Amino acid sequence: MLHSVLLWVHFVGIALGGAAAFGHPVVGMLQDRHPEAAPVLGRVADSLGKVGSAGLGVLLVSGPALIWVAHDLALLGAAFWVKMGLVVVLVGNIIMAKRSARLAEAGDAAAARRMPVLTMTGAGLMLALLAVAVAAFG
Repeated sequence: MLHSVLLWVHFVGIALGGAAAFGHPVVGMLQDRHPEAAPVLGRVADSLGKVGSAGLGVLLVSGPALIWVAHDLALLGAAFWVKMGLVVVLVGNIIMAKRSARLAEAGDAAAARRMPVLTMTGAGLMLALLAVAVAAFG
C-alpha cells in the first residue's frame, strides 16, 4: 500500500514538473509573438515556475522514498543511474533558467536570448527522463 501511495505522489510530481517543462516554451513563444501581453504572460511563467518547483520538490522526496520502500539500490541497473544523471542535469537546467529569467526581467538581453534554449532543453530532458525511467523500472 505504501508503495502505491508513493508511486501516486511521484506521478503527481511528474505531472507538476511536466506542466512547467512543456508550458514554459509555449509561454515564451507567446511572449515573442505578442510583446504587448508580456506582463500577463510573465505572471503565467512565474506561476508555472512555482508549479514546477513544487513538482521538483515532490519528486526529490518521493523518488528516494520509492527506492527505499520498493527497491534494492545495489540491484538497480545502468538505466537507473542514467536517470539519476539526467535528474542532476535537469536540476541544473532549472537553476539556470530561473536565474536567466530574473536577469531577463531586469533587462539583460543575453539572458532573454538564453530562455528559449533553456526551456526547450528542460522539455527535452523531461521526455528523456520519462523514457529512461520506463527502461529502468519497466
